[in-house]
Amino acid sequence: MPFILKWFAQRGFRTLHTREPGGTPYGEALRELLISKDHNAPAISDALGFYGARCDHTQNMIIPALQQGINVICERYADSSLAYQVSSCPEVQALHDLCKPHLREPDLVFFLDISAETSLVRMEKRRIEKNIPLDKFESKGHDYLNQVRTNYTQLALDEAGNIKQNWRVVDAEQSLEDVVADIESYLTAFMQAA
Repeated sequence: MPFILKWFAQRGFRTLHTREPGGTPYGEALRELLISKDHNAPAISDALGFYGARCDHTQNMIIPALQQGINVICERYADSSLAYQVSSCPEVQALHDLCKPHLREPDLVFFLDISAETSLVRMEKRRIEKNIPLDKFESKGHDYLNQVRTNYTQLALDEAGNIKQNWRVVDAEQSLEDVVADIESYLTAFMQAA
């Protein structure tokens, strides 16, 4: 993510970097509970927490920034809930539909497509190098990560089976340098067309 912020800064674009869950005091407080392996709330409770934080984040941070002409760079958003939670909580789609009027459709979505195997290796490396514990979702293992990837792949497609206009699929099996190059290429084309 830092390279995206650097790309915008080098071109003089005003940006706001934020994340989900989180972004606001309310969202950050919920984040600690939602991704913690220490609590074992039912899947519906997690889903309600994510969408509560998301609505607050969208209404109190994202939309005001966009209204000021600021580019918002958000790590994860509503599609992440659909990808990560719909398998364990079928009500997530209904919750998403209920909250949709309070959300904002992203102008550009990067789907970093990566196998569960590669993802697990990289998460373990990051955990060791940076002493960052795996969160509740990262700890669910191979089969879960494969399902998340399948869910993202389906979310990336429109009704005709084509990649949605605002989505860019990046082969994240590549080296970091190649991933960055692909994203920067997409950003350049997107900002020139805007």
